[in-house]
Amino acid sequence: MDQFVARQLNDTRYICRLVSEYLRGLVEEPHHVLCPKGSHTAELRHHWGLNTVLRSLPDSPAWTGESDLRDGEKDRSDHRHHAIDAVVVALTDQSRLQQLARIQREGGTETTGEILNDPWAQFRNTVLEAVKKINVSHRVQRKVSGGLHEDTLYGPVCDKALTGELVQRPGEFVVRKALESLTPAMIEDIRDPTIKQIVIERLMKHGVEFMRAAKTGIPKEVWKEPLTMKSGVPIRKVRIIKRDETIQPIRHGTAYVKPGSTHHLCIFEYTEKGKKKRDAVFVTMLEAINRIRMGEAIIQRQHPDRPEAKFIMSLSRGEAVVATFKGKEVLATLLTSVQTEKKMAFASHTDARKSSELTLLRAGCASFSGRKVTVDPLGRIRWAND
Repeated sequence: MDQFVARQLNDTRYICRLVSEYLRGLVEEPHHVLCPKGSHTAELRHHWGLNTVLRSLPDSPAWTGESDLRDGEKDRSDHRHHAIDAVVVALTDQSRLQQLARIQREGGTETTGEILNDPWAQFRNTVLEAVKKINVSHRVQRKVSGGLHEDTLYGPVCDKALTGELVQRPGEFVVRKALESLTPAMIEDIRDPTIKQIVIERLMKHGVEFMRAAKTGIPKEVWKEPLTMKSGVPIRKVRIIKRDETIQPIRHGTAYVKPGSTHHLCIFEYTEKGKKKRDAVFVTMLEAINRIRMGEAIIQRQHPDRPEAKFIMSLSRGEAVVATFKGKEVLATLLTSVQTEKKMAFASHTDARKSSELTLLRAGCASFSGRKVTVDPLGRIRWAND
């Protein structure tokens, strides 16, 4: 990790040097092009009272009051901290850098008590009002790339019909699991009843709870002694029934896999018994690549089961919507969606915290009434013509 950070810093320094050299070739006075260090930007930000701007905004993740940052330290939980840095860099000149250097030589602000003057009167309030109006533009992830499906291969569960033919059970598959990887919740789903009984007897012998609600796992010591059938055939793996409607066939039906991440979802509106309803169709990366191979459009505007349904919008990760959450209208971006529950999770356009700390704004696809928008690099919002 340390090597990665060092490599990134070296790349940044190299890019900054090339950019500065390029810009100096475009101006008559090369010394007018400055490349202030991050420490200089931090000092100016502190002198001008800009470190507390985000914390004073009720719509900012930094406003929660739970921040343990030291006084004067930058809060990175809000994407708009980049805009504040841009203001500081734009107002940095040789004169201010020289003043900072002099104050530092004399022991710093803590010793001298000297603070640089604001660039103009009410400067902090001007920045505060400008930051309030910022709409953060996010990169939309529409690219068809990444894992198309999970590595695990599944087999269909089939029963013999009265005609003697094998009929597949819808939504049921089997997957092989090593004994050491079994959890209590899997025991009831062991496909072979004879093997299932042998496994249960072993667990009972060791006093292991194997119900679905068991709070502890299965100790590895349970499997130290070989497990065998009555015929003496060793049991090392068992077949577990997996119930999942999303598992799909590949290789012309010779293998089954669980698709990877969702590429996008489409929301449709239709009328049923005089009432307007909405439904969502989820398209996985696997389906998206199959559509490309077949020469079809990745985003299809017709509902597969309801051709009369009206296409409302498509949403990929990172796309923006203006919607009401908990009674408040918010500009938010799509983070993730769950096909089995037909639910979506958004985050405020300003929230820059890591995924485990984000405040999620959840919505069901059937009840979602927000509108899709685009936010250009200048922060201008336009209704998306989807």
